[in-house]
Amino acid sequence: MKKYTNHIINYLLSAPNINQLPNDHITEIAFMGRSNSGKSSTINILTNQKLTKTSKKPGCTKLINLFEIPTLKIRFIDFPGYGYAKTQKTIKTTWENTINQYLKKRKNLIGVILLIDIRRSINQTDRAIVQQNNQNNTPTLLLLNKSDKITDHSSSIQLQEISKTINSQNTQILIFSSRTAKGINKLRYIIKNWCCNKKNNNYKKNYNNNACL
Repeated sequence: MKKYTNHIINYLLSAPNINQLPNDHITEIAFMGRSNSGKSSTINILTNQKLTKTSKKPGCTKLINLFEIPTLKIRFIDFPGYGYAKTQKTIKTTWENTINQYLKKRKNLIGVILLIDIRRSINQTDRAIVQQNNQNNTPTLLLLNKSDKITDHSSSIQLQEISKTINSQNTQILIFSSRTAKGINKLRYIIKNWCCNKKNNNYKKNYNNNACL
């Protein structure tokens, strides 16, 4: 896969549910995580373009936003954040169900980048996403974002603690910062591997080390 920062990346559409997603075979990588975990900022720095609006106010993304690189036949899928306390319970349940259905049914999906504020612990929805991906043999990258907010020592401790709670050969963990670009090259490398594995029909790749600094 060529470096996608050198390619034109287009906003494709915003969908209220998975039924409104394109019916095709374009490869998709999903960005998920709690509200204000930095999904939009991560997509922007990953592509070196300001594709998505960012805000310090949680819960700003309300729809599933799709961005496509036509020359590489790949999409980045920006899901609404979950877990925002002020969101109505019915809306929370709807979006969690939407995420679950996407993970179960979407054939285009080749990997999930699950963003977590490194200062926080794994919650129930985070675990559910990892478990569902394990069942589907879908690779997951836990992106421990906002590492610039704490010391390197604290980051290492948090990495070790989260690694203990995630028992999965199909999951990698990466310390990251969307503000300083720490870990950006490793992130791009992992995405490239996912795309290459998809192209080579190698869906059962096992990761022998799920902790990546």
